[in-house]
Amino acid sequence: MEKRLSAAIGEEVWSRSGLGSSIDVEDLHRQILTLEETNADLRLKMEDLEEELAAARANNRELMTQFNAKGRAPR
Repeated sequence: MEKRLSAAIGEEVWSRSGLGSSIDVEDLHRQILTLEETNADLRLKMEDLEEELAAARANNRELMTQFNAKGRAPR
């Protein structure tokens, strides 16, 4: 009884001290996997948005070229 009580008190003190690891490693692995999947999804979305931005910039350049060409034409 004394040994069990001593062990229980020791574990409680160790846990409260912040030195002990009461974190479930499996939970951390699941969280890491979830974050990696989220990161991959966000990278794909970012690539899509970068492509859209590049297309919009190219369109803008073309429109500005057309606009400037009209301004130079003799009347």
